[in-house]
Amino acid sequence: MKTPLSFILLFLSIVVNAQNSLGKSDDIARIVLNTYVPADANIKPAAQKLFETKLNAIVAANGMGGSGASQRFLISGQINELSKNIIVGPPDQIVLELEVNLIIGDGLEGTIFATEAITIKSIGDNETKAYIDALKKIKTSDKSILAFVEKGKTKIIEYYNSKCDFILKQASALSDQKSYDN
Repeated sequence: MKTPLSFILLFLSIVVNAQNSLGKSDDIARIVLNTYVPADANIKPAAQKLFETKLNAIVAANGMGGSGASQRFLISGQINELSKNIIVGPPDQIVLELEVNLIIGDGLEGTIFATEAITIKSIGDNETKAYIDALKKIKTSDKSILAFVEKGKTKIIEYYNSKCDFILKQASALSDQKSYDN
């Protein structure tokens, strides 16, 4: 029995259309935030990797993770020690109150798009363990962190929408000069 050609074409068009049901990405979905922890971030070396992991988890939870070809947009942070107390006893305990400042910005121009400060109290057998305890308390699903990332996304889009004409004009001038790499 022969299958009609129109039936086969109809079946293939349904299969092809079902392959991508997500649609076209919007501008916000194209933004990738890269994690950057500066050397002067006031983080104990043993806790630095955990801080980087937390920053990666924040951007991944908001659909902005990845390692794009451009390292332009960054999420970074700094830790300020607000207070430090020692509880004497076997064993001695270190109690810290830390302010964790999160920043979303443009790594090339130095523009800051959003900031968020989180105050955390922690305890540990030593200062490094207290820092690790504090970083573990940062919740990637916290409402203030979600709002911070959303604000950063929006500000990035607003910034480039306002500068779009200038960027296109500069790109056209560089193209006319055959300076294609720039």
